[in-house]
Amino acid sequence: MIKANFHMHTHFCDGKNSPEDYVLIALEKGMTAIGFSTHAPVPIENKWNMRIEMLPDYFAEIVRLKQKYANKIEIYTGFEMDYLITDTKQRIFSYINKADYTIGSVHYLYAAKNKKYCCIDGSASDVAATFKEFAGGDSKLCVNAYYQEIIRIIHEFKPDIIGHFDVIKKQNKDNIYFSEKEGWYVSLVNKVLDEIARAGIILEVNTGGITRGFLTETYPSDLILSEVLKRKIPIIISSDAHKAEDIDGFFSETAQKLRALGFTQQKTFCANKWIDVAI
Repeated sequence: MIKANFHMHTHFCDGKNSPEDYVLIALEKGMTAIGFSTHAPVPIENKWNMRIEMLPDYFAEIVRLKQKYANKIEIYTGFEMDYLITDTKQRIFSYINKADYTIGSVHYLYAAKNKKYCCIDGSASDVAATFKEFAGGDSKLCVNAYYQEIIRIIHEFKPDIIGHFDVIKKQNKDNIYFSEKEGWYVSLVNKVLDEIARAGIILEVNTGGITRGFLTETYPSDLILSEVLKRKIPIIISSDAHKAEDIDGFFSETAQKLRALGFTQQKTFCANKWIDVAI
C-alpha cells in the first residue's frame, strides 16, 4: 500500500473538502504522511487558485493540524505553483519560502500579442479557445509553448516536483490537436525529460485524470514513463485529489503498472526530507 500523498486540493482553492477531512480519511487508510498543495495565488482572475488574502489562514490551518495529529501522521504544507511569465519572483518567494515543498505545474500559456493568459488545463471549450487564440490554430506551436514553459520553470524556480507533466493531452481526445506518437512530439518530450533529469527534480505520476474521468491513463503516459525510467528520473505517485475520497485514487493500479514497467522506487517526504521507498 502507498502510504502517502502530496498533491491534493482543499476548499482553500478548488477542492471540495477541508484539510482536516483529508487528514481523517488518510488516517482511515493507514497513511503515514500527507501534504497539501493548494493552487498558489496568481495575479489573474480564475476559478481555482487560492486568493492571496487567504494565505495566513492556509498556513495557520496546516500548523494547527500538524500539532493536533502530531503523533498520528506527518503533515506538510505545499503549493502547486503556476510561475507565470509576467509574475515577479519577489511576490512568489514572499510565501513559498514558508512551504515545505512545491509542485511546479503549467496551467496557462501567455499570448503576448493579446497580453492574455490562456488556459490549457480546463474544459474542452477552454482548451479549444486556447489552441485557437494562442497559436491561431497551430497545435504544434501551442504544444511546444507548453513544454517550453516547463523548461522555464525548471531553470528559474526548480520546484521539488513537476506536476501532471503531459496535461496538454487532457482534451486531446481522438488526437484532435496532435498525436503523441509523432516524431516532433516525442523529441520535444524527451528534451524536457533531459532537463528534468539534469536538474534532479521529481516527476509526478498523477492519477487525477483517471479519478476525475478525463482519461484512462496517468500523467505522464506509459510511453513517456518508459523514457523516464531510462533517464533514472525520480518519481512520486500522486492523486491530485479534489475530493478527500480520492486521496489514494488508482494508487494500487498505478503502482502495479509502474512495477511492470520496471520501476522499483518512488520518493516520499519523511522527517522533512525526500527519501526513496519501494513502490
